[in-house]
This record gives sequence, structure tokens and C-alpha cells, in this order.
Amino acid sequence: MGDKDRYQQFYQPKADFTKQVRIVLVSLVALGGLLGLYLLAVPSETKSSSRTYKNLANSDRGLHLDADLARLDLQPGAGDPRTDDRGWMVDPREAAHQAGLQGAAVCEDVHLGIILPGKTRGNHRHHTKNETFILWGARTKWRVENPESEHGYVEVVLERDDVVVTVGRASIAHAVINIDTQLSTNLVSCTDGLFDPKHPDTDYKVWKDLNH
Repeated sequence: MGDKDRYQQFYQPKADFTKQVRIVLVSLVALGGLLGLYLLAVPSETKSSSRTYKNLANSDRGLHLDADLARLDLQPGAGDPRTDDRGWMVDPREAAHQAGLQGAAVCEDVHLGIILPGKTRGNHRHHTKNETFILWGARTKWRVENPESEHGYVEVVLERDDVVVTVGRASIAHAVINIDTQLSTNLVSCTDGLFDPKHPDTDYKVWKDLNH
């Protein structure tokens, strides 16, 4: 067997294998490029979670960005996946995110409560914490600080059949006032920081007309 035959016998298979590996690598790179182009072309809504929600700004009264508030369309038959024949179930953080509101990213401090007719909760300003609320059940007034408004704040009145998500962002004063004559306002709050009584990080009684 000559030197040429020995070369072909021992080195040619290795060369063929190396060539095949290169072909596979080039194919993978090309496939990755196509996948990247697809991800750029597909709308972000399609790439996100398979759970889809309706636009929370249902009609002119739905979304109030100047007041950090959105009404949720949770009526039976509305088509929202958070609603079925048992009622509705809402994640405050996800509801705020879907509405485009910048609320608490995590829930480190959670409270469930009511506000009796004529009474107020809040009327304070957190320096570093963001708070997200779900409110329902009674005629209620939401007030939030807004330096660009005429009075320095914005108010939205909620009706008894409304379910809303709203946020009190860090350094923005907010208050929830029950203006109903009979029913209590139901409230769930989610804050992205724990409350420390020794260091409350909060300004209280921001508005003097809301002392009750």
C-alpha cells in the first residue's frame, strides 16, 4: 500500500466527518438567524403569556392614566378569562400591568379590608413604596396627587358596580373615600415593601379636608 493509499484510508474519513460537522454548524447558525428574524417580526403580544386579556380601557370611562386608575370589565359574558360562572378572580399586580399602570412589581405587604360609608383610608404618601389596589362594592372616590392638574390632584368617582385597579406610586399621595350612604368599599392592597412602624417612610394627612 502506497503513501497515497494510506493517506486516503486514515485521513479521508476524518476530513469527511469534519466537513459534515461544518455543514451542521452552518445549518444551526442559519436556523438561529431565521428564528431571530421571526422573533423581531412577531408582535410582542403574541410572544407573551398565552393568557390574553381584553383592553382594560373599555370606553372613555375605563382608563384614567392621569389618576392611575383603570376600570375592569368583569361582567358575566364580557369574555375576560378572569371571569366565569363562579364570579371573578384578579391578581392586582397583573391587572395593573395589563392596564399600563406602574404599581407594585411584587406583593411584600398585602391587606384586605373595608371602608365604611363616609370614611377614608390612605390620605398619605409613601416615599419609596409602590401600592396597588383593587376597589369595588360601593360609591367611592379615588384621589391621587397630580401636580399638573388644576387643584394638584385628580379624583375619579366609582359606582357600586365598578371594579377598578389603581396604584399609589412612590412619592405620590393617594386616598380612598367611601361616598356611599349604605355600602362599604371593599379593598385589597398590595405593596412592594414591608411597613416598618419605627421607620414608616410615609407622610400622613396630606389633604386637610380628608381628616375623617
